[in-house]
Amino acid sequence: MPPPSMSDDRPGKRCAVLDIGSNSIKLLVVDLAPGTLETLVEEVIDTRLSEGAAESGRLTREARERTLDAMAILLARAEERGVAPPDGVVAVGTACLREAANSIDLLEECRRRLGLEIEILSGEEEARLSSLAAATAPAAASMTAPIMAIDIGGSSVELARLERPAPTQPYELKWCRSLPLGAVRLLERYTPRSPVPPAALSDLLAALQRALSPYALELDNLGALIGIGGTFTTLAAMDQGLDRHDPTKLESYPLSLPSLQARLEQLASMAVEEREGIRGLKPSRTDIIIPGTAVAVVVATKAALPQIMVTTRGLRHGLALARLPACPQTAPQQAKQPPPPSQLAALPHLPRTAPWTRSSPGPPPAPSASKTTALRGLSRKVLDRAL
Repeated sequence: MPPPSMSDDRPGKRCAVLDIGSNSIKLLVVDLAPGTLETLVEEVIDTRLSEGAAESGRLTREARERTLDAMAILLARAEERGVAPPDGVVAVGTACLREAANSIDLLEECRRRLGLEIEILSGEEEARLSSLAAATAPAAASMTAPIMAIDIGGSSVELARLERPAPTQPYELKWCRSLPLGAVRLLERYTPRSPVPPAALSDLLAALQRALSPYALELDNLGALIGIGGTFTTLAAMDQGLDRHDPTKLESYPLSLPSLQARLEQLASMAVEEREGIRGLKPSRTDIIIPGTAVAVVVATKAALPQIMVTTRGLRHGLALARLPACPQTAPQQAKQPPPPSQLAALPHLPRTAPWTRSSPGPPPAPSASKTTALRGLSRKVLDRAL
């Protein structure tokens, strides 16, 4: 079965995107028309796919089953809106599936049970799609200074610097990086105990400082940080004491650095059971909110910015936005070589005028969904070297 495609960009095209992350699966159903994207359905189910994977390098059977069950539920939601595999749904996997030695097992089970192909994004693709969501976020609309998108996932963190060539021109991607600093990975490594011992929290913050130190140049001279992902929307909901998800109150919400620092200290001092009583904090996030907040604090501190602006958009929106028939921010560039046979091969990207990373000779090789080339999960030793 060929991979699903979103290459039909006729006005009025309806499609669904499944973002299969390390901690949750996100569904987005949209109608595409020239220059516009109308959201019909958004839903998130927490599955903790990467549970234990940072240590073992493998996805557990239980995590795979949770993920497949959640995907079946979300596909049913999409079918209620008239879109179904293989042609109407694009499913992408991120860091957890890139790294796990047995990710092919989930891909094959998904194909057999749900009739759906999953494409595993490279770190560069993931960061580029997240940057597209940030570039079109409401908080960025009136900005002219460089911005940095920070997308905190379960296994990885994506950073992307965007700049406008001129005040009236769209943001261009200047630099991006995917780092093994996701909230679930850091939880299992540094903060599994509750309350978090002060020494463990100090070790976590020190490790993040070391991991982000090579990117001082990219984090310098920014006008704003745009926060993407559940860590940021959860922190915004907690700040406001929201009992339910309300995008209108989360979008463009400013998370001040002092409030993030105070929240981190508060959460670390509490037992999990105590955290469950905080309004705006879902039970499924009572443990990973601490390492996620720590990442936010260190990035904002490194950038010397007083706040992080929250957006409810994410990778799934970037993937949908990239399919708009007439959107100047998604115009494709001419490729010197034929693109690979992939459902993402035709994706137009944000323009970029610099290599995707200044600290490596080039982008990493694209992952393959085969047992012989599946990327191995990061072991404790590899994570030690990365940090």
